[in-house]
Parts: sequence; C-alpha cells; structure tokens
Amino acid sequence: MDSQNLDVSYEPMDVDLSSNTIKNMDDTHSEPEDRKTISRSSSPITFFTTLIKQEPVMENMNPVSVCDSEAKGFQNVKKYHIIMQPKKTIGSCLLVKLSVLFVLFACALVYQNTFTCCEGLDTTNMKEILSRQLYGQKRAIELISRSLDARVNSKILFLYGGTGVGKTYATTLMFEEVWNMTNVYHYLMPSFMETFPDDLLLGMSFCKSSILIVDDLSRNDFHIKEHIKNVIDKSEYLKKNITVILIYNYDNIEKNLMKNSNAAFFEFELREAFSDIDAYKEFIKFEPLTEDHLKLCITYELGYHNVANMEQIVKNFNVTLDGCKGVHTKMKLLNVF
Repeated sequence: MDSQNLDVSYEPMDVDLSSNTIKNMDDTHSEPEDRKTISRSSSPITFFTTLIKQEPVMENMNPVSVCDSEAKGFQNVKKYHIIMQPKKTIGSCLLVKLSVLFVLFACALVYQNTFTCCEGLDTTNMKEILSRQLYGQKRAIELISRSLDARVNSKILFLYGGTGVGKTYATTLMFEEVWNMTNVYHYLMPSFMETFPDDLLLGMSFCKSSILIVDDLSRNDFHIKEHIKNVIDKSEYLKKNITVILIYNYDNIEKNLMKNSNAAFFEFELREAFSDIDAYKEFIKFEPLTEDHLKLCITYELGYHNVANMEQIVKNFNVTLDGCKGVHTKMKLLNVF
C-alpha cells in the first residue's frame, strides 16, 4: 500500500491524567513553581519525562523506579516511600530508669541479707573488760565509756599516748565482738589514705550507725582530717550516727632511742587540726606505764602461773620505751611459756 495515500493524523494520545497527577501523588505538598511552567499541552511523554527529571529528591525518601519502562509505559513515574523515624517517648525513658532502680534495689536487698549491723555497744560490759585487762589507764577507761554513751549523732574519740601504753589493745578489747560487722571499719596508716572509699560505705547507708577506727597515726597525719570530715558530713546527710576513733602515737624516737614526748602540746595540735569539724570530740590521753604495770602484763600473759622468776623476766623489757607492747612475742622468744 502506498504510504502517501494514507490519511494518518498525528494527534496526541488520549491519556487520562486524572489518576496520575502530581496533586494525587502527594497531596501534602503544594505544587512547585517550576511545575507550573510545564506546558500541559505538550505530549504526555514529554510532560511526564520533564516531571521525572525535575522531581526533587526529598529527605527521608527512598526512590523506587520501575525498571522496564517500555513494558510499563507511562507508569515510569518515580514513587516514594516515606520512612518514619521512631520517636523516643517519655514512657520508654521512664521505663529504663525504673528498670535500673529496680536492679539496684534488688542488689541492695540481697546485700543486706548477707551482712549484720552493730547498732549498739554494751558499754557497761566493755568498761568491765577494760578495767580487768587494760593496766594503768583508769582515767582513759572512764572517758571512753562516757564518750561512747554520749547521745549525739557524730563523735570523734582521740586516743593518744606513747608506745605500748594500750591504745590499740583497748580498741581490740572494745570491739572484739563486732570486728566482722559490716558497719565497723578498721584501717591502719598509711593504707587508710590509699584505700579508704569516701563515697562507698554501704554499712553507713544500710545501718543506723557506723564505727570508723584509724590506727597507727602520728603527728604527721593530721591531713586525714578531710577524709574524716567527709565521712561525718555523709553520715549527717543520711541522718545516721557515726563514731570515729583515731589512735595517735605522739612519741618521737631520737637516734639515741630516747623518747621526745610532749603530751600537752600534742593535744593542742590535735584540737587545732580538727577544730573546724562539727562533732562531739573527746581527747583521751593514755598515761605512760610503770614497771608495776609491766609485771601485770607479764602475769596476764603467763596465765598467773610460773611467776616465781618474775624479776628475771622483767629485765628483758624496757617499760619506758615499749610499755607492754610486744610482751607476748618476746616471752615466746625467751621460751618462758
């Protein structure tokens, strides 16, 4: 057939744009100004191709294009999936916080069931033990008993004196029954400054009262005041009771092994160093021991037996230098037992 005789008119295709307009695709956005300039009278292919090329890529949208444009025809219009980011609600944050608190509370209950608290001291029985076994310190025993009976929330007992006069021994007798309690803390210098946890005293948190003992202190250790102050402040904040016992040796041993002691001046230094701590304070001096006190210490170690050669045994000790310190160990070395 001759193509010249064909009456073919090139009319635009009858395309229904009603379901594929920009407005129906995304009714949440107004039509951009650049779209308004596109001629709707252009051929449909030109029209849609222009739209596809000029379509801006929106944030949080993943374009999904149809791969086979010839098979899909004019459906080759990019479609968009809007990705909704989940919002963090107040409820979820509250749930996390409650979960953490629940775990902490459970741990606290478990821990509380594994320790015991020392909530009171039998000062009457304690005084009897000290009077029977601590020699030459009658006044110190009276002050200790009075201080422990004082009805105050925070107290500091300063036990000070020379070597071997019974300061540490008195503390051992006082707290022998409660050393393993969770709220009784016993430290020696210098480990106290290295290991003491100001912010982690579980016994103080769970028990009504606590006892802190720091032994083997000297006149060079007044700087522990900051630790003591922090403990007392924490106890008051928790509305608990705290008893602090600080054991000081004021002796300075010279090169000739002679003591250089000044008890009055040492107590003045103590008072000055701890003056800014708001607590009940008792300064308890342990007096030097005599040879008679030394004999009592030896007699106690022997169990009141085999004291016939007491004078010979005493010659092996220097009560002025050592007091009763080391009596048990030295008697073993002498094979006295």
